[in-house]
Amino acid sequence: MKKEEYQKLAKSIFEMPHYFKRFGKQLSNNRVNFFEMHLLSYLSHEKELSMTIISNKLHISKPNLTAIVDKLVKEGYVQRKFDESDRRLILIELTEKGQEYQQECSKARYESVAKMFEKFSDDDFIEFNKSIETITKILNKYSENEGEKK
Repeated sequence: MKKEEYQKLAKSIFEMPHYFKRFGKQLSNNRVNFFEMHLLSYLSHEKELSMTIISNKLHISKPNLTAIVDKLVKEGYVQRKFDESDRRLILIELTEKGQEYQQECSKARYESVAKMFEKFSDDDFIEFNKSIETITKILNKYSENEGEKK
């Protein structure tokens, strides 16, 4: 491929979040930002996780993750606790309030996306869906770390 084609593709990729940006604002009611919501969503699938595992999985530096967790603890969405087998290890888990909030946002996110897709023609929806599946398949194939593959 030519350099111009790479640049055009890169531009398209970097412009894509613009189309979805409004969903994040609508869903969180400005109570949490994108990274905080991402952490809540990730924790909703796990019982409890160490800061190191969260940092590695979500690609957030430990200092930034600490600030995120501090805010979510203050809001009552997550809590820190010591690992019973190794008291040096601090685990993060969702509180009941955090779980309820995450479920509320998840439901709103799906409703908002569904509302957007209702505007699509059947053909556009099928093409869009196939495109996303193809993109995901290719990105997973060339993922730098095996641990990042789904």
